[in-house]
Amino acid sequence: MFSLVQFLVIPKKPIVKLPEAESSNESSLWHLMTASKQYAANSGLTVEFWRAVNELPQGRQAACYLHLPLWANVTLMAWHPWCSEHHLQKSEDKY
Repeated sequence: MFSLVQFLVIPKKPIVKLPEAESSNESSLWHLMTASKQYAANSGLTVEFWRAVNELPQGRQAACYLHLPLWANVTLMAWHPWCSEHHLQKSEDKY
């Protein structure tokens, strides 16, 4: 049995919203992705994990800056209110 693991990756230079990111933010945005992967590996998280960027109130953005939450040890994010078997199936059909 696994327990839920969650942490946030936050860029040093604040970016308020993803649509407002500029090309000068590209390396910071990429660093968010690679840093979260490295932190997961350093923390011994060997199972799959999920990263998301919540955008604006409709996207459930709770903080007024861009951050990357990472969840691990959760099977298919079934606990998340936005996920359902129907939604996951439709997403898989696209690829």
